[in-house]
Amino acid sequence: MTIRYLAPTSHRPYSITWLLLIFLFSTQVGWAVSLSGQVFSVETGNLISLTRPDGEQRSVRLIGIATPRDGQLARISRRHLHMLLAGKFVSVIYDTVTAKGEILGQVLHGGSDINQRMLTHGMARFSFSDKLSPELLTAYQRAQTQAQSRRQGIWRTNRP
Repeated sequence: MTIRYLAPTSHRPYSITWLLLIFLFSTQVGWAVSLSGQVFSVETGNLISLTRPDGEQRSVRLIGIATPRDGQLARISRRHLHMLLAGKFVSVIYDTVTAKGEILGQVLHGGSDINQRMLTHGMARFSFSDKLSPELLTAYQRAQTQAQSRRQGIWRTNRP
């Protein structure tokens, strides 16, 4: 009597394929979460506070942009973001919460990427983040380059 060992390989290619697909999908899309709420305060040119429908208040820092911290340019940047968002309902796409409890995300209002608008209007400079998709990295860099070439906002002077 001969005993033959048959390794259970028939399910392995499918398991590996599924694991590979799940991995590829998760790295392309990320595990982003979204939330929505009404902006009740604009703290700086890249930090807002919003109230969610359940009453919870959250701080949201706009990812991929940096604004002046003090002086006249900081006030102008903050006023511009205030003009865009104060009292408005927004959606935030994010996958990171900072150690301070701030959500680090992309803010959307009326189909518009507010982070990108701040760059386009010259109210912020691009700040690299590995959390941004390659498409957003390119779009944000392009928006800053356009604002620089038009010498808008913080780019009116030689020092942003």
